[in-house]
Amino acid sequence: MATTAFFETLPHTPNTDSEVGLWRAYQWGSTVDFFVLDCRGERRPSDDEYISKKQLEWLVQGVCSSQATWKVIVNSVPITNMPPVFDVDIAIVDRWEGYQQQRTALVEALASCGATGILFTGGDLHMSAFCTVEREGPGSNMLELIVGPSGQRGNPLGVLIPKDSQFVYSGAENCSGVVELHHDGTGLVELINESGETIASAGLDASGEFTDVWWAADT
Repeated sequence: MATTAFFETLPHTPNTDSEVGLWRAYQWGSTVDFFVLDCRGERRPSDDEYISKKQLEWLVQGVCSSQATWKVIVNSVPITNMPPVFDVDIAIVDRWEGYQQQRTALVEALASCGATGILFTGGDLHMSAFCTVEREGPGSNMLELIVGPSGQRGNPLGVLIPKDSQFVYSGAENCSGVVELHHDGTGLVELINESGETIASAGLDASGEFTDVWWAADT
């Protein structure tokens, strides 16, 4: 099994609170708490569960009780409310938006507890973006960094998304992401293409804003 190979190959002790053993948390002093989700091993589409109830409770409790400046939530597929053109059946069931009850519960719980410095990361859409989880409402001050693709064909929809107050940048060029997070609530994110060139960058603010957004003219 793939999970057996994962635990045999990587220095990771299975999480005994998890059905599969994958979701877990890490700390970097008082600057960052990382919450690494298992968005596939415990997914139950028939029960409208993107992650298990136990994992959801753990995530909400962990983020809301965190004293770190930044709370980074590592997704496999984005949680951002994507434009309607992305909402085809085969695609939406593979990300948070296909599980609206659980997605709404998570976003509202994190907003209600007053957590700041929330940064989601996601991939798998073959595009990159700097965006907020929602255009308005409880997720409008939660940031998401969508990265990719890498060594694959880009999603042309990434280029076609209008750059606005929610999607301050989007593109489809192969790239990787580099993130710096500082204890004072500031940060920096850069997207770097396969030639080692920075194609987009932005400042991060723990209040839930991207600042000084820049991208190359041809992205």
